[in-house]
Amino acid sequence: MTWTSFTANPRYLAFSPTGDLLMIACGDGVVWFYSVVGDRWLYYPTGTASVAMIAPTEDGRSAATSDSAGRLMIFDLDGVREALRQ
Repeated sequence: MTWTSFTANPRYLAFSPTGDLLMIACGDGVVWFYSVVGDRWLYYPTGTASVAMIAPTEDGRSAATSDSAGRLMIFDLDGVREALRQ
């Protein structure tokens, strides 16, 4: 599937500190992760309202999102990297 094959409604994007992951928070409640090295996509449907932002920690091991309802979600980026390697 290519990025142009659907509408993602991106709201905010950020790279991990090392530049190996691109993270995209979307208006439809989905968070997309892209492995720059592996050229692979992983999506996580949060089941929440519109995801407004995403930001990685300084060490690049986790990232936090917030949604339009004010909820916070934390992602284990080491787990995301592992899933993208499979």
